[in-house]
Amino acid sequence: MGENMARRKTGCLIIHGFGGDYSEVSALAEHLNGLGYPISCPQLAGHTGKREDLRRVTYRDWISPAAKEAIALIETYINQFHESNC
Repeated sequence: MGENMARRKTGCLIIHGFGGDYSEVSALAEHLNGLGYPISCPQLAGHTGKREDLRRVTYRDWISPAAKEAIALIETYINQFHESNC
């Protein structure tokens, strides 16, 4: 399998830190995407830069969107794998 095919089959789920947002991981996301890796970087609930917004959510509000994005990457990987092996 060529390097480019391997990259298309490796999705990257990038999750920002506890008090952060996309801006803290955007350089990494853009770099990996530029190398051909599909990326997903969900904005987690409450991470708007305002403390009061963060106080209104729990970790459960963060897990759901991250899990959905992980599943979407997995499904994409499986579809690409099957299509390339037909």
